[in-house]
Amino acid sequence: MAANDWVKLFNDDPRGTAAAGLTVNTFTTAADTTKLFPNLVFPQNYFQTGRVIQYQARGTYGTTGSPTYTFTLQFRVGTVVTLVTSAAITAGTTQTNMPCCLTFDIKCVTEGVTGTLQAQGDGYFGLTTTTQSNFFIPAAGTALATATVDTTIAQTLNLEVACSASSASNTVTGQVLKVLSIN
Repeated sequence: MAANDWVKLFNDDPRGTAAAGLTVNTFTTAADTTKLFPNLVFPQNYFQTGRVIQYQARGTYGTTGSPTYTFTLQFRVGTVVTLVTSAAITAGTTQTNMPCCLTFDIKCVTEGVTGTLQAQGDGYFGLTTTTQSNFFIPAAGTALATATVDTTIAQTLNLEVACSASSASNTVTGQVLKVLSIN
């Protein structure tokens, strides 16, 4: 008989008031000011060897012209540690409220002061009302990177975005964030 496995929503808010996503515009580089959701804090020693976290972000975007967006998933405690970055994703031309979704799996390879994590995922961008762009993160053909993270201290995880052209019309809005602790 197989053992039961449990999945827990890490960012569960029992009050029913989970923080809504943020809207960013008029930007070109990924920075703490371009994060799409409020800080997500993992307590010290949460990441243990073999633990897998699924991070799913859903939102909308708008454009003027057809800029590219690049997404970065990173920890920000003391120094910035990038877990994974998407390729530059070409958005639909002159769009408003188009859907987008990014899903990342974060795996703890080793724990400790010099712990290591790997992340990979996939996503889609609505290009028109009937077409979408699907992509892998990191880009297909790119080797997975291992990030060194101190798992013995609390860590703050952020999803940030960069845009190829700064415009008030080039927007990305976080709508729904689900972070599942798989094991």
